[in-house]
Amino acid sequence: MKKFLTMLLLFGAVFTLKAETILLDMPEEFFIERRDYKEFKLPPVPRNRQIVIEFRHRTDYPKPAGWCPCWQIEVNGKMLSSMATRTKARLLNKPLTMYHKHHGNYKVDNGADMWYSLYLPDHHAADDLFKPATKEATRVVLDISDAVWHDKENIIRLRFGRVPPSYYTKNNITTHRPALVVKDLKIIAKDEPSPLAPPVAEKQLYVKMKPLAYTAYALTGNTGVLQVNFKGISVPVRSRFTIPGGKWVEMKGDTLKTPYYSVKRKVVLQSHRIDIFDTFTSHAKELTGLQMRYEIANGKFDPVWVAGDSAPSSITLQGGRNPTVFGGLTDKNLGIGLIAQDDVLRVQNVARCQDGFFGIGSETFALSPGESRTVEWSIYPTASADYFDFINLVRKDWQVNFPITGGMTFGMNTMATATKESAVSSQKHAALTMRSTGAHFWNHLGKEYKNYIGTLNGIGYNAPLVRVTVNGKVTTVNPEPMHKFDAMCFARCKELTPDIKRFFYFHNQISFQADDEKYDAFRVIAPNGRKVYYGSPVAKVFLPTHENQLGKDVMATLDWVVANFDIDGIYLDEATYCSYKIHYGNTMWDGCSVELDKNFNVKRKISFVPLVKLQFTLNFFDRVINHHKKLFIANFSPETRSEMRFKIPRFEETSSSRWVALSHLFTPIQLGDILTFKNTPVDMAKDQRIALQRGALYYHYNGTTGCPSLTSKMYPFTPIELHSGYLIGEERILTIHSGEFGWYGSGKLASLHVFNEVGQEVKNFPAEVISTPEGVMTRLMLKKDHSAALVKIPVTAKMDKGVTLKNIAYENGVFSCNASGKGNVTFTVNGKNYPVIVNGAMKITLK
Repeated sequence: MKKFLTMLLLFGAVFTLKAETILLDMPEEFFIERRDYKEFKLPPVPRNRQIVIEFRHRTDYPKPAGWCPCWQIEVNGKMLSSMATRTKARLLNKPLTMYHKHHGNYKVDNGADMWYSLYLPDHHAADDLFKPATKEATRVVLDISDAVWHDKENIIRLRFGRVPPSYYTKNNITTHRPALVVKDLKIIAKDEPSPLAPPVAEKQLYVKMKPLAYTAYALTGNTGVLQVNFKGISVPVRSRFTIPGGKWVEMKGDTLKTPYYSVKRKVVLQSHRIDIFDTFTSHAKELTGLQMRYEIANGKFDPVWVAGDSAPSSITLQGGRNPTVFGGLTDKNLGIGLIAQDDVLRVQNVARCQDGFFGIGSETFALSPGESRTVEWSIYPTASADYFDFINLVRKDWQVNFPITGGMTFGMNTMATATKESAVSSQKHAALTMRSTGAHFWNHLGKEYKNYIGTLNGIGYNAPLVRVTVNGKVTTVNPEPMHKFDAMCFARCKELTPDIKRFFYFHNQISFQADDEKYDAFRVIAPNGRKVYYGSPVAKVFLPTHENQLGKDVMATLDWVVANFDIDGIYLDEATYCSYKIHYGNTMWDGCSVELDKNFNVKRKISFVPLVKLQFTLNFFDRVINHHKKLFIANFSPETRSEMRFKIPRFEETSSSRWVALSHLFTPIQLGDILTFKNTPVDMAKDQRIALQRGALYYHYNGTTGCPSLTSKMYPFTPIELHSGYLIGEERILTIHSGEFGWYGSGKLASLHVFNEVGQEVKNFPAEVISTPEGVMTRLMLKKDHSAALVKIPVTAKMDKGVTLKNIAYENGVFSCNASGKGNVTFTVNGKNYPVIVNGAMKITLK
């Protein structure tokens, strides 16, 4: 990867100005291209000084045009966000949110490690577009004192990605390019110390696996304030609700009565969790809305995970894919989590860490006159401060540890020109079992279609005429050439790689159909009342239901696709919603959601798309799987409990790094991050390691590693436990950490496959198999930027502590290993026992 190296030595090259020591000074403007980075190496920095990096940034564009989350800053491997801790800001020169005259609230970052950059022709073009006007719009000043080293070299990277070239192409932008433009970059050592904690010395994590621990608990007090007692601590969980007029009320007993509604609570104590059922009953003559918050005081809880994200700038996240908060008491190694359970509370849920509390709840709950509705939520006290221990408890309760059979990628269009060699190589390197069309891009057809800007997806795929942009103008064309191209790609894929399952890309909310005005009553409406488009005027966004004609016609399109293409399955993009999760039109209502004003009075009815289309979604899944008997993959994890009965792979994209955690409560799969990383072995290998760090498996996007990387040993995978950096499955264990790995309480053995920083397998990597109180374990010491897969073999060993095994291998029914030490081992190979006495070094081969 191209690198830009700048080093100013602390002797001679630095200079002091106004009680500041400038360690690096780059006033000139430079560009960082898409999926690339600039790297700066800095000698050890002074102790007891505040180290600050500052610069201006913009995304190169000929005029002011909004913004995009597109850049990252990494200091010594640590990705930085605007907050250093929950209470201490890293960003020093401006607030985290500013108001833009044309586009509303502008956030500096996405709550995690992705920062926003303005589309601008220069670094001051947006100064007067903010209220109040500011010269700081493109400038950041960051305290990096907690991330820099005082005793060794520092490596700082600015990485750019995320901005799609299509945004430039469809707007006919040729004078500028999708690149991050940086200017006036400085790194400064200030004389005063930083308020941030000094960096913690690096140490390699060494994992010692242990069984998932449950904890005994007791519930004291009344059922209003839930006092959870466990392991010597007591945690009150309070319940607060709003009433029209601007007031909050708190539940003190098992019943709460207000002039507008009442709440009746039932608490059910499970062995390791507390289930709460709150039944709301309206006593009003008009529609009533309310906010609800189930929350815990922050106190000493640190970190707090909001929907799976522990970033200090992660304040709130709305939605049902990971409807959780979790607080860890690191000093006591204890924690407590809250989770929404029922369909409505999950979809409406706002997970938050704000104003001294963390919790879950709704800001949009509605009750019609005389209506009663029950919301369900749970409390999980945990015997550790690890978020993933909490998640693993929930995964068991939700019964989502089912097999994920194989690897998937897109790029079906490449089959049009692929050779047998290239197709087989791609399949082998990524260990693919499934390949799908991506969005059906017209320019994939080549020839005159290279000037067609847009795609053809979902509704109206088989219509007589469809919309497309040609040479900057919207026109209508016959979709038959796309049909022929797709059919040819499926046929070529079957010919070149006959054992790969072939999937058809489908979207059930986007329409390119020329006469779709007949569905206008079902258009998704934005908060400002405008009809929603999917990035361009040729792509309209609709809301199909199981009752409306649109939903029926979408099903008919699905039936047509299955009947006319030789495919094995359907890939459904954006399964639960598209562009906007909330529909603000008055033609459809989900029956349970409202927008409230500042005094908690009903402002208007709103509809959560995942709820409005829920029955349609369930019918769609059923039609593909049970009626057509096809395989199914979907983008977006389930928003509701109802969807979870369909045990299919569902992954999360990486447009935001926060999204990966949304997969933790179903199939933990991250789609490859092609917006940030290049299609090179080193970038693909890093992307896979990041997925494991986030507790997820990996699906390639369009890329392949160029060599059999970790994904070649990743599937099939039936989850047992997820952890940050290592995943335990029935068939294999995947890790980026050193440690002792195996299957608890068993003697199951595994073949070891280690991959280096460019994804290549390292042959004969040294590791030892030992006996521990937790069972037989593989003791593994990985190097930096390496990863490993321990693939279970049909061999077990019952062994004394004095025995060590190495070089485990199993091929064609033959097991072999090297043994050393002194003691007894009994191997079971293919159901037959082989007792072996070990006395010194020896080679063992068994059939």
